[in-house]
Amino acid sequence: MRPLSALCSEPVSLVVDREGVIRSVSPGHMGWLRAGRHRLLGHPWWELIHPNDRQQVVQRVRSMQRGQEKPEGWRVRVRSGSGTWRWIQMTAKRQPGGFIRLSLNQMNVAG
Repeated sequence: MRPLSALCSEPVSLVVDREGVIRSVSPGHMGWLRAGRHRLLGHPWWELIHPNDRQQVVQRVRSMQRGQEKPEGWRVRVRSGSGTWRWIQMTAKRQPGGFIRLSLNQMNVAG
């Protein structure tokens, strides 16, 4: 069994389809994100993003999906299962079939 500190820092990986619906989630989602699979699978990924960050991040991911933007990281706020907002480093990478893999890494920064 891993210590809680290791579990909380585990990155979360989401695979989303062309419409932005979460189709796969890594086991790390129960760590710092504290979200059950039912809250993630089948739901739009952008519902996790803070409203003030959402538009810019959605535009960037959609541009990447179309092959117009290179992979990079963004600092955004994500809602945890407890309802608090956490700053994360999010990266996106194109996958075959128009899918995108989003990697969410928790940051040790107060937001």
